[in-house]
Amino acid sequence: MIYKKPLFWILVLLVMIAAALLASWLTQPGEKAEKTVRTNEPSRAGGLITEGEGLIEPGLPQITEDAGETDWLEIDTDIADYLSFDKQNLMIYFVGLNLFEEFGTGEFGYANEGSVQIDRGEKLLYFGLTVSTGTVTGALDGPAVSFEMSLETHNLLDKSFEPAPDYLALGLSELAKYSKMMIEPDDARLIEVGEFFETFILELEGNLP
Repeated sequence: MIYKKPLFWILVLLVMIAAALLASWLTQPGEKAEKTVRTNEPSRAGGLITEGEGLIEPGLPQITEDAGETDWLEIDTDIADYLSFDKQNLMIYFVGLNLFEEFGTGEFGYANEGSVQIDRGEKLLYFGLTVSTGTVTGALDGPAVSFEMSLETHNLLDKSFEPAPDYLALGLSELAKYSKMMIEPDDARLIEVGEFFETFILELEGNLP
C-alpha cells in the first residue's frame, strides 16, 4: 500500500458523503466547469480509494491541515471536466481527465476521478485515479491506478493497479466485458503522467494568489 498516514481518514470520511451526489454527474463527461470559485468543500479530493482483499486502502496522502479549513479553488481548464486545487497542500482533484487515453473507455468516455498531490517535505508526487466501467456501489467503480514518484530522480517508488469489479458475478451481464478489467500503463507512461502533473501543479501555485 502506498499510503498509510492517519489524518487522511479525516478527509475520506468527509468526502465519501459527497461521493454519491457526484456519481450521477460523473457519467456525463461532456459537462465542463465554467466558473472559478472558492469553497471549503473538498469534494473527493485526495479521497480516491481502492478495494482489495476486503480492505479499503487510500491511494493518496493526507492534507496537512484540517480538512474543514481547506479552501479548494475550482479551475477552468480543458484537461478535465472538473478540476479543483488546494494551493496550501499542493493537491488537485479532477473528474473527467482527458489527456491520457488509457484513462477512458469507448463506452463511458473519460469518466474518471482522481487526485494528485506534491509533498515537498518528502519530495514526492502521489497520483491516484479510478476509471468508470459501470457502478456497483452507487459511486464511480472501475479499474484504479496509483503511483508514487520521486521529484528528485523522477523514478517510480511504488505503483498499484486494481481491477474493476467482477460484474458478471454480481449479475450485471451488460457490464460483463469490463469484469476484472485492469489498466496497467508501463513505468515510462506513469512517469510521463507524473511529470505533467508536477509541472501543472507548480504552475498553478505560481500563478494563483
